[in-house]
Amino acid sequence: MASRPTVCAMRAGVRLHVRKWFFAAIAGEIGVVGPMVWAADLSVGFAVM
Repeated sequence: MASRPTVCAMRAGVRLHVRKWFFAAIAGEIGVVGPMVWAADLSVGFAVM
């Protein structure tokens, strides 16, 4: 079994509270050490507290 290279990535994002109980978040990630890695995500949810 071949070993996998180590990757170190930076991640940043923003969470927006659209209503008192509802939020939307966006985030991005890019690799800084190792193979080039990148990702992005969008999530929505309900706040319970």
